[in-house]
Amino acid sequence: MTITSELIDQLRTPAGGRTKESLALLGVDWPPQKGWKDRIIGKEIDERTRVELERIAKEQVGLKKSNQQNLFS
Repeated sequence: MTITSELIDQLRTPAGGRTKESLALLGVDWPPQKGWKDRIIGKEIDERTRVELERIAKEQVGLKKSNQQNLFS
């Protein structure tokens, strides 16, 4: 799966940020440095990472199931 700006947006917490765990899965060091989004958009993630990001989205962000299926399928 390719990292997109939409994927990054879907991982937002209710407060508008991202978790340290989700950023680590995306290959971003904590704390994220300016320009981190631009550096990861277009990179590929493996299936294990996709599954973990989906889990985080369900737990942390409270995405609706239909949105998750569109994002992570």
